[in-house]
Amino acid sequence: MGLKFNRKKPRNYLNSLIYKLSKIPLVPDKIKFRFFSDLSWIFTRLAHEYGMVLTVKSLDADLHPMQKAQYDFLKDKISKEDVLLDFGCGSGNNTHRLAKICKSVTGVDHDSDKIRFANENFAAENVKFVCNDAVEFLKSSKQKYDVLVCANNLEHLDDPEGLIQDLKKYFSYAYIEFPDLDASYLNQAKTLLGIQLNYMDDDHVSEFVREDMYQLFAKQGLKIIESEYRFGAMKYWVEV
Repeated sequence: MGLKFNRKKPRNYLNSLIYKLSKIPLVPDKIKFRFFSDLSWIFTRLAHEYGMVLTVKSLDADLHPMQKAQYDFLKDKISKEDVLLDFGCGSGNNTHRLAKICKSVTGVDHDSDKIRFANENFAAENVKFVCNDAVEFLKSSKQKYDVLVCANNLEHLDDPEGLIQDLKKYFSYAYIEFPDLDASYLNQAKTLLGIQLNYMDDDHVSEFVREDMYQLFAKQGLKIIESEYRFGAMKYWVEV
């Protein structure tokens, strides 16, 4: 069961050096905690970025653990009769993946360069990409949609709750994914100690713990059908 390692581990000299430096007696523990938690943030961020690049280069992009986890979460919830809207579709790779399990999907994003890339690389019979504001697009669209897919977008907005309120009337179900601020206890410890939190991304305006999401969904009348917390992401399948 589980992963097995040799009891005697190969020595990592860099880790040993950093550990010895951490024992310098003249530096207060609070300063050490802040310093090493900040290092943890940037190293984790860089490892994530290079891991994504290497995985996509070396393997089918669908096999990246985070992408596969999202697909596995959704594949039994979305049917071949469902029409999807992928809000904030970016470059279209996720929209392309969703097209395998639904009737059709429309990817909407305000970034014209990303939509151009999506059309050049992921065009398909049941996939459409639109450069527009999602709410404005829905107001003018004659197409009825069954499922909203909103993955890693609301944290970039000034008023995420307002957007959910505007979008929810157009759908029966929604898949909503956020970075999980509760994934590590370090953020809670920083808050308790009065140390400034590190944002997860330069462009994030809002970040959420799980209780925030429960309250937001309840306020907007969204019923959580299933949730998953994995790889630093909160995933929710909700009934609108």
